[in-house]
Amino acid sequence: MRIRLGEVHDDLRFGLLFDQRYELRDPLRDGLASLRRQLCRFGLRVPPFCHVVTTPGQILGTGAGQSSRDRGSDWGSSADAALSLADGPVHLASRPVHPAGHGAAVGPPPGEQGDGQEDDEAHDHPDQPAVVTAIASVCSKHGRHLRQGPVPDPGPAETRYLNRGWTPVVSASNGGPGARAEVSRRKAGWLGIGALAVVLSLVVGVLWALRSPSVSAGSPNPRTGSAGPPRYELAMNLRAVQGKGPAGVVAKPAALAAPAAAVERTIAQLYDIGFVDPRLWSGGRFPSLAAPFAPEARQRVRAHVADLTLGKAAGRLEAVRPTRARLDVRFMLDRARHPIMAFAHMDFAGVGLAEDAELPISHQGDYVLRRTDAGWRIVSFRVTSRVPSVQQVKAKVREASLSPALPSNGPLFVLVIGSDARPGQSITSGTRGDAIHIVGVNPKRGIVSVLGIPRDSYVSIPGAGTGKINGALALGGPELMVRTVEQLTGIPIDAYVLTGFAGFDHMVKAVGGISIDIPYAMDDAFSGAHFRKGPTHLSGRQALALARNRHDAPGGDFGRSMNQGRIIVAAMREFLSDLRKDPFAALRWGLAAARFMQTDLSLTQMMELLLAVPSIAGNQVRNEVVYGGGAMVGGSSVIRLGGFAYAKFRDLRIDGVLGR
Repeated sequence: MRIRLGEVHDDLRFGLLFDQRYELRDPLRDGLASLRRQLCRFGLRVPPFCHVVTTPGQILGTGAGQSSRDRGSDWGSSADAALSLADGPVHLASRPVHPAGHGAAVGPPPGEQGDGQEDDEAHDHPDQPAVVTAIASVCSKHGRHLRQGPVPDPGPAETRYLNRGWTPVVSASNGGPGARAEVSRRKAGWLGIGALAVVLSLVVGVLWALRSPSVSAGSPNPRTGSAGPPRYELAMNLRAVQGKGPAGVVAKPAALAAPAAAVERTIAQLYDIGFVDPRLWSGGRFPSLAAPFAPEARQRVRAHVADLTLGKAAGRLEAVRPTRARLDVRFMLDRARHPIMAFAHMDFAGVGLAEDAELPISHQGDYVLRRTDAGWRIVSFRVTSRVPSVQQVKAKVREASLSPALPSNGPLFVLVIGSDARPGQSITSGTRGDAIHIVGVNPKRGIVSVLGIPRDSYVSIPGAGTGKINGALALGGPELMVRTVEQLTGIPIDAYVLTGFAGFDHMVKAVGGISIDIPYAMDDAFSGAHFRKGPTHLSGRQALALARNRHDAPGGDFGRSMNQGRIIVAAMREFLSDLRKDPFAALRWGLAAARFMQTDLSLTQMMELLLAVPSIAGNQVRNEVVYGGGAMVGGSSVIRLGGFAYAKFRDLRIDGVLGR
């Protein structure tokens, strides 16, 4: 009796051939031929079969734990002629080996020697291999290899065991009557049906796998299984995460892992809505676009739909296949190393699909995010996009930006104080206010006004009588200075910022200097201000010299106060210029301010105010100084403010704007 079973491979290789004497080859061959025709309809091809014996538990449906005695009844009428296969693949030898010896050849059973039947079958069916005798390495039931020698004529019940020890195999040439027992047609038919069922199960599994490709992290693949347009996975590549805070505070990478992941989810959500997920496009309306933004920014996001998304092209595209999604994140930390602001740069590229057309898409964005109750949300952005036009012929380059709005629509007033503290001195204890300026902001009109107060102005100081306004800093610190200015002007001060000589120098140096237009030539040995008229770029030391110069300034103290206002205006313009060149400039400026300035603003509030500069400083900034008449009080030269000064105070108090 000769049996050969083919190994089942993951590429649909399967073979199963029995000797014709059991009349199983023809029905199984017809079944495989029919199966092969069905597979061709799917473009699949069944290659030639391998000659490996396969586990009976896999092919015949028998349990691995079933005894050989029980299995014998399925194979024939005689228990002496029981036949089974090993529990696992058994590779056939390249030449016949007698079970009683390692090298003795085994001939075919009587009546099959040289009949040419196998060759004819192989010739008639070249896609199937010829039937050969199944031979395996054979051991005794005690695990010892049998000796070589003449082939004995075993009795009806003689068996040989494979190394598993429980599966009996009867030699095909031992001549025992039980070994030559025939399998009934009914039993063979059931075996063929079982084998075909296994093949069909494998085919269904492979076809299902081909229809449902997996998604890898590196190369986006389409998602299937749901109705609607094709949808691709956005695989984000978070490349760099950094965190810096005041005074050189640096966060450990592990501490930034969670906030970085949260920022990544928010940015991924934005690009899923605007580019990757067709279910969220709604024909170009993008109703959920505001979801990744902070509440205060959502109202204005609708005006930038075309800048943050595919725009009207979404109505013509079927899908977008992402090809690049790189994200860099930098955090601003407070002194406790907690991230309070995130600066993210996203580089996205993809291919728009429309029938047979493929159109390139690119979108680069710089985003500022802050922590909210709902997680990290976007408060400002600047983006550049290249998306297909509606006609899908040319790409249109778009640029847009959004800066966070100020907390209130009403005017905002910040008191800027420059202390005359020298290096090593405290800027609040025993030092005077050398520069005093009210910065008014009108959010609705986007106008910034700077109004300077001469340091020698003779005013009333709450709780300290009267004196020069610069003495309020020495008497009660910045808080008393704020109260003094509020009492003098009637303007409610929302916040103050304070710095000294050394802090101002270091701060300007930290941001790379500032560019300014010098209004007139200066040559003052006392302050060190030596400048030609015209535009120039100032270092920290030079900016300090300009702010202190009064000896050759027109009007003395009035001229110096005007120059200090010019420096404030120049700093705002420098910040805007840096922000256009480098999206992370806000982080550099914020860290410099937090390190070298003192303020009653939290770090988050200061950053929000800094980020709002682009929306409020785009127009011309107005810079003025109040003045009065000179006088002598107690041997000191003072300035008595008059009607002109109080008119300016009223003008600024109304709406934060000087003039109309």
